[in-house]
Amino acid sequence: MLSQKNTSTILAGILLAAPSFLGNFSAVAQNACGNTPNEVPVETQETLKGDVEGRAQMLTKLLGAAQVKGAIETGRKELYEHHQNLDQHQVDMYFMWVSCQVIMSDKTLPTGDKIKLWNSVKPTFTQKIASANREQSMGLPNSEHAEVIDTKRIDWGGKHSAGLHKCSVEGSAILCSFIITNLETGEDRDYDTRTIIGAGPRLVDNFHVEHQPVRSYFLNGRGKQQEMVNLAENDSIWFVIEFENGSKDITKIRIISDGAQFSGSVE
Repeated sequence: MLSQKNTSTILAGILLAAPSFLGNFSAVAQNACGNTPNEVPVETQETLKGDVEGRAQMLTKLLGAAQVKGAIETGRKELYEHHQNLDQHQVDMYFMWVSCQVIMSDKTLPTGDKIKLWNSVKPTFTQKIASANREQSMGLPNSEHAEVIDTKRIDWGGKHSAGLHKCSVEGSAILCSFIITNLETGEDRDYDTRTIIGAGPRLVDNFHVEHQPVRSYFLNGRGKQQEMVNLAENDSIWFVIEFENGSKDITKIRIISDGAQFSGSVE
């Protein structure tokens, strides 16, 4: 398995030896990958081009889905850090398109290997993009002004309130958003997604079917996900739980965790 040092060495060599490939993509690659994503402005493409091409080229040097996924995640993180002023969704979309173009244009890879590699690359991008789209579709307002439908005071892991804002079915997931507010008098407090509403939350729908959580996260003021957060007295933040096996006929839910229970309708 390639170490991070070896991966960095490969990337550095690619960036030096091949500063630009976009003008030489084949017609086959154009047909397979389509045109540049409409939602990525030309200015953003120009800003990203050099960084993205080198990372996309590196994917053709790797073997195994695990190595490919690791390289994509590392590349995405580095791109986010290097281009903090750019929309992360646009970065992902452009990185995915360039990766497709590079793979399909590679003259050293047989067609079967190109398809196999792209089948390893694409899901890593699409899963991230689908998750970002779900967050956007929730349309969460500012946590300080949002309404809640059921609120509980919680005294473990720091005194705080958890208010259920809404639940909605997005694809195969049920997304439930809460507003967490620190109620400690004159004190700040660290909060963890694993214990913020109690351990082992589960959702029960109107068919009396239980749904287990897939993941949970705080959503900070820049729309980024994080697992830990520090809140000052009366500070608030969004907390989101994604539950499995959502379907459009689910209309009511109860979320049960460590003796606390939240009830509401599903939008």
